[in-house]
Amino acid sequence: MGYNEKFIEAFKIHLPRLKDNALQDSLSKGKAFDYTHFSIVMNRVRKLAIYTAHNIDGDNLVSVPRTGKWRHDERVGEYQTGNEAYSRNPWDRGHLVRRTAVAWGEDAHKASSDTFHYTNAAPQHENFNQDEWLELENWVLDKAKQSQRRMCVFTGPIFSDRDQEYRAIQIPSAFWKVIVLTKPSGELSTVAFLMKQDELWQDKKGKDFLDLTLYQVAVGVIEELTDLDFIFDQDAEITAQSENYLRQFDPLAAFVKSEDKSWPVIKTANDIVV
Repeated sequence: MGYNEKFIEAFKIHLPRLKDNALQDSLSKGKAFDYTHFSIVMNRVRKLAIYTAHNIDGDNLVSVPRTGKWRHDERVGEYQTGNEAYSRNPWDRGHLVRRTAVAWGEDAHKASSDTFHYTNAAPQHENFNQDEWLELENWVLDKAKQSQRRMCVFTGPIFSDRDQEYRAIQIPSAFWKVIVLTKPSGELSTVAFLMKQDELWQDKKGKDFLDLTLYQVAVGVIEELTDLDFIFDQDAEITAQSENYLRQFDPLAAFVKSEDKSWPVIKTANDIVV
């Protein structure tokens, strides 16, 4: 089973709705390809995921050895980027759905293996996932474990026409993550993060030359940059004033413009606002 919209009790967290360019560039009109505990919607033009969606069950996480081998998904055919983009260069096959995040329950081993499909990979600089982004992913898992909490997590790249061309693809300029969880009070909380990697293009070899910054941003910023809507009641009529957007549960909802320079910088997990 892929991503489960009813995973968080008392809420239905839908897959993000594609709009405008995202819908136009999507594979099979935005079809979600299901894997064990996660789903992926593909961009047929960029041959990378528009977004991934996965569930984390913090009460049933299992330690699974890393034994997966990267492979193509036959359902996607030519609309995925394989090893030709990642060999003999500084660009890693970055897991969009983290392997250990979906390794829970009876299907933990299958879920771990499924994350090694190329549809779940995106070109990330070898230094991208070493510090702040890794700190964020560790925070997500730790939060789930410590509170035995269930979460819904969405992750994807930021696509731009100005993205650097490399071999047969373009390197995404940034990556984002939206996390939906419940507070101890039972209230819903939605937090969003953005990390650029376009600074890496000046020097792809030395970490000392990289200026990577992880920001916590408003969910509305991610919606603006990706042509996605994050909603929790898709069956209701969605309007600009709808109460069904997940952004209403965002602690940074006041920051609604992508040009805003006041986004909190995340250096450690203590900087994250829930």
